[in-house]
Amino acid sequence: MELSLEVEEPFNLDLSLAPSFVSSLYLRLKPKVWVKIAGRLANKVRLMQVSNTEVKVFYDSTLPKELVEETVELEIGAWHSPFEFQGSLLSSSVRPIVEALASAYPGVRLPIAPWDFDFLFIAVSLSRRTDYERFVLRWCRRIWDFFGEDPLSIAEASPNVLSQIGSSYQVAQLQVMVRDLLSIPNRLEELSRGLGLRPIIKYPADLVNLNPNVARVLLLRACRYLGPKAVDSLILSSFKAPTFIPCDVHLKTVTLRLGLVQADLTFPEKAFCKRFSCSAQPLKELETCPRSNRCLRSSLSWLGELGGWFQTLCYIHGSSTCRTVTPRCDECSLKNLCHPAK
Repeated sequence: MELSLEVEEPFNLDLSLAPSFVSSLYLRLKPKVWVKIAGRLANKVRLMQVSNTEVKVFYDSTLPKELVEETVELEIGAWHSPFEFQGSLLSSSVRPIVEALASAYPGVRLPIAPWDFDFLFIAVSLSRRTDYERFVLRWCRRIWDFFGEDPLSIAEASPNVLSQIGSSYQVAQLQVMVRDLLSIPNRLEELSRGLGLRPIIKYPADLVNLNPNVARVLLLRACRYLGPKAVDSLILSSFKAPTFIPCDVHLKTVTLRLGLVQADLTFPEKAFCKRFSCSAQPLKELETCPRSNRCLRSSLSWLGELGGWFQTLCYIHGSSTCRTVTPRCDECSLKNLCHPAK
């Protein structure tokens, strides 16, 4: 079966899916053609962008059209209007910089897959301090092959199976992280201390029904080895929470060179993020973080709903052109706005 999904310009399927953890659920067959290989509707949906305003969806005839349309709209990021339209909300001092970055990479959206939270947790957990395309996607596809519809069953996998997935510490620590995630429903009293509520969670995937700020704190408190960047990436990929900003080296490098932040800002720290309210997304039940005036995440809170989109632009630009080491300044379209370190 086939359906056409209309999208607002600007829209680019590749620039939206490739940087997102949702891409771990897909396989890119060729430019602007993707097939889903894991999670909801796995092996039953293929996407093809045929114009600036149309994505064709080819799907299994046994699937209800409404289900396919609902799922794909979220997973290509079409649930949100183009973020470029909101640039007028920015101050005149930063708007030209953000608009220049957006012009370099037009059509970026924020794909989300709330029904595939378990799969996204696996992908994000594996992504710590390693190359996403070279290693994480390969590990994920091996896990999808081994564990099919229940990726969290890796919690009980034998050492022999784990060794077939990979030999890195990311794979070795994954079992611990998954077990911690699975333990959340039984640890809610402990994990929700100070939040002023005790959410109802029977399964880990129920986290997507919570306020994303609450889910962030619970995940940071529950899961060993899972830091603020990973948790923010998970929420950005599974919630309608575009204000979330995963703080990585590309974000800091690009924003520093463009003169948007100060050099002395630090990355969010787990010890503070799980105890205090972040000024970027406040939780009134918790005290304000004492590191707010020195934190990169907090310092970029002025971006509002543009936060996750802007971080994605910085990731694309930082990983391809504005690299921390050996930047490609000669081919950079933003070099006239750049303030490189002396």
